[in-house]
Amino acid sequence: MLYLSPTESVSLADAETIGSGAQGIVIGRPGDRQYCIKRFRRVSPEQDRRVDGLLRLSPVDWRGTTDYHVAWPKWPLTDQTGRIRAVGLRRIDGVSLHALFDPAQRGVAFDRPTWALNLRVALSIARLFVDLHRINVVVGDVSASNLLVERSGRVVLIDCDSVQFTDPLTGEWFAADHLTPEYAPPESLRAWAGGPLDVLPAAHDRFGLAALVCQLLMEGDHPFEGVPADAGDDGVEGNIRAGRCRLFSPERFVPIAGALTELLLPPVIRTLARRAFIDGHGDPGRRPTAAEWAAGLSEAYGSLMGCRFNRSHLYHDGFVVCVWCHRRDSGLGDHYPGGAGAEETGEPVSVAEPAESAEPAARVMPRNLTTPQVKRWRTV
Repeated sequence: MLYLSPTESVSLADAETIGSGAQGIVIGRPGDRQYCIKRFRRVSPEQDRRVDGLLRLSPVDWRGTTDYHVAWPKWPLTDQTGRIRAVGLRRIDGVSLHALFDPAQRGVAFDRPTWALNLRVALSIARLFVDLHRINVVVGDVSASNLLVERSGRVVLIDCDSVQFTDPLTGEWFAADHLTPEYAPPESLRAWAGGPLDVLPAAHDRFGLAALVCQLLMEGDHPFEGVPADAGDDGVEGNIRAGRCRLFSPERFVPIAGALTELLLPPVIRTLARRAFIDGHGDPGRRPTAAEWAAGLSEAYGSLMGCRFNRSHLYHDGFVVCVWCHRRDSGLGDHYPGGAGAEETGEPVSVAEPAESAEPAARVMPRNLTTPQVKRWRTV
């Protein structure tokens, strides 16, 4: 039995487990589709102060937008001694961000998905980070597992009780207590010993944000994923530490037949990614801010072109042919199947107001990855 107040109890006898993580389990109450409860695995006086501080911070009152939402704790639930054992949260019906990385999962989770959906979700994540960084909240544990996407495309950040923040009333600082190595920058990986982290700058989150954006736009391929050509395989974490980025140094990796290249990314996104992963490897301050990512993604959204053969095929205007049709015809599968010609059914609805585009880049012809390269073509 838990308590909302000394006289108001909450029974969890018929509750169902709807989620589980390192910090606790998420419980749904029968008949309540609006709210759920996160019960902590460990409790302590510090945890009580952390929850109290979170409840005093502004995201608890955020209503969110049509694009994103923060699943911030709404109220505490205590045991008979007054120790905080759980928090109430708004219940979210969504799928993990991972569903957008895979064509099969994507087709089930969303109605007629296109590459524009991935771009729009990336833009929503960037805007979410802008709002959090504005109030000096650092996510810390940036991860695709901590982001849900509703069928409408709205992004939701979960597990918010583990973020780094300062209590606005007491001034007490609380550390982020976990990170996901695949989305952590090299300087954080070197400093992390498995427990609570030291003070993290916003540049920590900027690396993870860049990785998420690229992964969304590269069909789930992590920018640091791959087997090094001249070193042992230490996984994504090892590549991040060494600064081996497949996007900009593909020659440092064992080749993968049919792999997408950085040319799939709109030029503005390639520029931001290079700053995040190459320039920012030794100088975290050079990584683009969340606001810069939001501006770049909005510009990229405005560069989208539709395929005249399949309205589900969208790509940036640097290509002279549809990149998705080209990959399908090359035997590499249809990433976005279905859809009649755009001239018959109209273009997919634009969600974001795109920024004014810069001077258009030279267009790119994708080559058939199963045949020799023609020198005048660039590869995708």
